[in-house]
Amino acid sequence: MRERKNRIWHILIGFVFALTALVACRSQDAVKQKLVSELISLATIQDFDDITVSTYSINPWLFPRERYTVAEIEKFAATKKFTLNGAEIEGKLDLFGEIKESDFELSHKAHPKKTRFYVLIESAEDGKLLEMLLFGGYSTYIVNGVEIKPSDKILEALTPLLSESALRDLEVYRDRECYCD
Repeated sequence: MRERKNRIWHILIGFVFALTALVACRSQDAVKQKLVSELISLATIQDFDDITVSTYSINPWLFPRERYTVAEIEKFAATKKFTLNGAEIEGKLDLFGEIKESDFELSHKAHPKKTRFYVLIESAEDGKLLEMLLFGGYSTYIVNGVEIKPSDKILEALTPLLSESALRDLEVYRDRECYCD
């Protein structure tokens, strides 16, 4: 009788774990779907008049271990800022339309929202369309508030929007960043 009760408890516990894992997977899929939808929507923009792309980067060799909040990187004197407006952006968002859920993985750990390379795409009418915090020292990127593991596909979509200097910084960070948890 006691063996039977133990077996029932084991089955119930296994069922609860399986159900919990299923719910967790489903919620992660919803987060990925929403992020992909936001990224793809950038490629469908037709009117660029009120769109601005701002890139903030810090020289990779300047205080290499320091990480900054968005407010700090925007105010830091050594930050290089590059901005594109309106028609300068046209045709440069197309690669975002090719991003799929399989092109990135969600991070399973939460890290401080720090960065050395910050990209913001915003609309005067709709506000923030894309906010990316890259190379914050934890081998993750934060894209529209979602922490993901490094994704070459997302970086490829970003490159047409960058200045020569920002591209060089991006390549140095990409080579130096440890792609591990």
